[in-house]
Amino acid sequence: MQKEEKVYRNTEMLKSTEWFHNMYEENEEFFLKDDTVRYIIGWTNVEKSFRSEKRTDRLRVKY
Repeated sequence: MQKEEKVYRNTEMLKSTEWFHNMYEENEEFFLKDDTVRYIIGWTNVEKSFRSEKRTDRLRVKY
């Protein structure tokens, strides 16, 4: 997958969360133009982070 495609895909996945969506709305220009932030978003394994977050949430509910 091309770098920009992955950045776009990861950004869209992150925007589906309330906390990131709010932050993105307030700082959209920063997320679109800052190369370091775009690199980190592209490098991050968002799907794995979401799976881990869901496991943590399940444990919180269970115990």
